[in-house]
Amino acid sequence: SFSPHITLARVTARASADARRAISMAVGGLDAPPVEATAVQEVFLVRSFLGGGEPRYEVLSRHPPRR
Repeated sequence: SFSPHITLARVTARASADARRAISMAVGGLDAPPVEATAVQEVFLVRSFLGGGEPRYEVLSRHPPRR
């Protein structure tokens, strides 16, 4: 089933270790904005593995909404 999401970064297999580290640091420094009047129950940071068959997803972290 579909879950609304935001793609923060997409890294190719050819990306250098330095590029991967820079992306990781940039994304890791993001802070989720406060949730106002919405039905959001939780925000997940998910890594996706695409290509070569069915996509696979790994939950990296979970964040309750800030009120």
